[in-house]
Amino acid sequence: MEIAELPTFSGEAWLTDLVVHAVNVGACVSWGCTTCGTMPFRRSLVESAGAAIGDHPTDHEVSLEIATQLRDIPDRPELVGAIRFIIMFLYARSGSKLFEQELRPLFERASAGHEYRTMAAHHARIVEQRRAHDMRNDPEEIARRKALKEVEKQERLLRRAERKTEIDHAWRARQVSQSRAEEG
Repeated sequence: MEIAELPTFSGEAWLTDLVVHAVNVGACVSWGCTTCGTMPFRRSLVESAGAAIGDHPTDHEVSLEIATQLRDIPDRPELVGAIRFIIMFLYARSGSKLFEQELRPLFERASAGHEYRTMAAHHARIVEQRRAHDMRNDPEEIARRKALKEVEKQERLLRRAERKTEIDHAWRARQVSQSRAEEG
């Protein structure tokens, strides 16, 4: 269900209140939503952080406020989607260096830190799968494997021909031996 607007939250636990409210009313908290772009949640997130800071906060101050509040969100399964969205939002907003140096340490020991580690492990698996896929499908790698298979095939055919020759020689030797036995 698409929610047009979410209110601005204030108070000491404004982010927890926002996340719980968003989940309760069914607001979209999906990072890749192509319908609403998760704009109501994004707007409420930034506006609530700005209201908590005061007049004319910088983007960096807003990000720090969100990361600080993120450590206080309770560990409840229904809130995981919103927590993941906020982590992605902070990462995209600040960049990897600032996120790792300043923002992640603020919530690292909380349930949001656990979610981040889960997300990072998932990302590492996906990157490794893509790397392996790219390596398997590299034209040079394909040509190398094809050449190796051809060499193996030729070696197998050569061994087969050698076995056949040995069998033929043994058969001829038995034939010659039988004919001499019959003659003699």
